[in-house]
Amino acid sequence: MENTDQRREKKLVVSDACYSTTVGEETFLLQIDDGVYFGVNELGTAIWQMLESEFTVDQIINSLRERYGELNATQLEKDVTQFLEQLTKRGLVVVPNPEK
Repeated sequence: MENTDQRREKKLVVSDACYSTTVGEETFLLQIDDGVYFGVNELGTAIWQMLESEFTVDQIINSLRERYGELNATQLEKDVTQFLEQLTKRGLVVVPNPEK
C-alpha cells in the first residue's frame, strides 16, 4: 500500500479518453467513453492545466499554495487530493505507463 508521500510524488496525466476545453476561468471535461461532461471552477481549471503539463501531485499542491496563499494549506491539500481521486475514478486522468 502506498503512503501519502508516494502518492504525492506520482504524476497523473490526462486520459486519452478525455477531451477538455477552457472558457474563461472554467474548464469543461468530456469523458469520451461514456459521454459524460464535467465542469470545473477556477481552482479546478488551474489543477487541470497542471495535469496537462504532467505535474506531480506534490507540485500541484505547492503551486496552488503559492498562487492562493490565503487558502488553508491543510484544507487545500485535502481538496486537491479528493479532486484528483474523483478525476481518476471517472477515468479523466491516469497514472502514466512508465514504458511510454
